[in-house]
Amino acid sequence: MLFMMSCATHKTLTNLDSLSEKKRNAYLKTVSKETVLKYGAGYYRDYKEPVISRGQFPPKSEINPTGENAGRIFYLIVYQYDGTKEQFSFPYLSRVQVWADTGKPSGVSFGNGFGIIIPENGLQEGEFERIPYEQIGIFPIYDFPNGKNETNSDPINKDELIKRGFEKQPDGTWVKVHPDVPPKY
Repeated sequence: MLFMMSCATHKTLTNLDSLSEKKRNAYLKTVSKETVLKYGAGYYRDYKEPVISRGQFPPKSEINPTGENAGRIFYLIVYQYDGTKEQFSFPYLSRVQVWADTGKPSGVSFGNGFGIIIPENGLQEGEFERIPYEQIGIFPIYDFPNGKNETNSDPINKDELIKRGFEKQPDGTWVKVHPDVPPKY
């Protein structure tokens, strides 16, 4: 029911700021979920409510050299993750930006640093590649008392490397051989 209502609202919506907070947040949750599922389904979690905040695009400056969208209001919908089950470069699993004046998503980014900028008219199938689920790169961590790995010993985080799909190669290097799989909550 909410999905059908959000699609109808999405087509006729002109300004999110004109909605009550309850309706706006419901709309933002629906649109952000649809956006994450479309562009990087492996990054969607519903075990925790997303954090919604309001922001404004910066004026023409070093940060925004072209001045494009200067002063334009947007909402940011941020989905968290459980740090005991996953590890990313950024403190969020996924983050969707939605323009306040149109209700359309303008971008989605993921905790590993990948993302997609979404033009005003959207992106159709075939115009983008879905972002595959992948946690941050993890590297072997050694404890070398004299600064060298003279014994070719295993890293301190060997169990973590194995858990994340790495295998030790004959030459002693660790290579990712299995893709990351989103945890089940």
